[in-house]
Amino acid sequence: MNRYVALDVETTGLSSKNGDKVIDIGVVAIEDQGIIAEFSSLIDVDKMIPWQVQQMHGITNEMSRKQYPHLPNHKLETVSRYLLGKSCKQMQRHRALDDAKLAAMIWLEMEKI
Repeated sequence: MNRYVALDVETTGLSSKNGDKVIDIGVVAIEDQGIIAEFSSLIDVDKMIPWQVQQMHGITNEMSRKQYPHLPNHKLETVSRYLLGKSCKQMQRHRALDDAKLAAMIWLEMEKI
């Protein structure tokens, strides 16, 4: 039996030194060939979320490229669209649970290779 956990968090920014906090968490449990449980929670940190943070989070070109070097980038949305097709369209991007679900679905698809 293989067990994995896909986890995603969203934050108010990138620096805990500047007081940035985790505001959203999503966790998906994977066992063998399927998702068996999920959890999500918004976290009230009593802090305004800056506009820039509300924009899409970027991922550097150096990440995730080893497996699919032919993709134009390796953002979660790009990889999920490549591997899963339209099945990821109904997910709300940049919410921790849906991002964790996409990561879990990608993991399951990659295990088939």
